[in-house]
Amino acid sequence: MTVILFTFFLIPAFSQYKYGSNFGDSVLYCLSSKSNHLYEGIDNVIELIIDGKTNPEDYILSTNNGIVFRDSLDFITIPRRIGKSRLIVSQLNGNDTLTLGFSYFNVKRVPDPMLRLDTLSFNEIDTVLKKSIIQADSLTIYFGSDIIGSENWFKIVRYNIGYFYGGFYKSFNYTGNLLNNELKYLISSLGPGKDITITIWAEGEGMLIKELPIFRWIVY
Repeated sequence: MTVILFTFFLIPAFSQYKYGSNFGDSVLYCLSSKSNHLYEGIDNVIELIIDGKTNPEDYILSTNNGIVFRDSLDFITIPRRIGKSRLIVSQLNGNDTLTLGFSYFNVKRVPDPMLRLDTLSFNEIDTVLKKSIIQADSLTIYFGSDIIGSENWFKIVRYNIGYFYGGFYKSFNYTGNLLNNELKYLISSLGPGKDITITIWAEGEGMLIKELPIFRWIVY
């Protein structure tokens, strides 16, 4: 009788299971983005909800994009590049660490700052109706609606408005972010299609006064 031996080679699928289960968007959430995206180069607040617990102390996060750490009760991740970020959930078990699963997040670039007239937002180079300036009360720096709290990143401390008239450059300085009557009269006196430049100086959290991009508007 001939005996035939079959040898099976089992190759573990580390590429599929190395980081545990794919949690999707059911365990990890970005609290600093309305769309659950991460943003490059800034603090992104992450909440971990697992087994009915929020950010339990015996769980840790790691990432393949930038850094992640625990700050008080929250996790913070700062991606270093746009694209994808994998956040891996592990549990501390004595001297061992058990990898449970992961979630992928899209990483986006922080939007370029816009200048806001009350609730109207305008780009660095844009066309603006004079009445939009005249009817507004203040200027603010705006990074879009998705990043929660970004409206508080910068506080305008002064600004300058200038334009060419008769071959000369006229320049006007204002303190704070309010649009006073003097400025509104100036804007109302400009002819349609006039180019103006707006230079903003702002104070940000943890930084000195910063000069932002010069805004170039055509007013009608």
